[in-house]
Amino acid sequence: MEQRTILPDCCEDWILTYGKCYEEGEEFRCLECGTQWVKTGEGNYRRGSDKRAFVERSRTRGGEEYPYLAPQEGPEPVTQRCCARIILRHGQDTKVEHFVCPICRTEWRREMVARGGVNVPCFTRPDLAEPLTIQQGKPRPFLVPVSRHSPPHE
Repeated sequence: MEQRTILPDCCEDWILTYGKCYEEGEEFRCLECGTQWVKTGEGNYRRGSDKRAFVERSRTRGGEEYPYLAPQEGPEPVTQRCCARIILRHGQDTKVEHFVCPICRTEWRREMVARGGVNVPCFTRPDLAEPLTIQQGKPRPFLVPVSRHSPPHE
């Protein structure tokens, strides 16, 4: 199985919005999921559960900066934050079969795949081992390989 660095969107959103407000060495928690963090320096944060370190970075496109958190060491996430946010926000309902991320320029294809008798939208790119799909979670959806998708429990 491919080794992945997983950073919940809620934690990343919290840190990118409020991280600058914390003092170096100050501990805090993501209010959405409760994950414990510590600010280790300017733009540097460490997750309490596994001590993984993340650093603020940004991409510039068209004169605009797009901030994100990246692991200080180790593998990058399977999908860049910019792509994940676009797919999570628009992927479920889009009719577009091919699109390019306006920030990192990754090319994506949307296709429907049958899972448990239901067609689910999946997103592929040439370097992925298998398509990604949207998994409904609490409190927000997230991306998973299609083989790990499970239908929502209602």
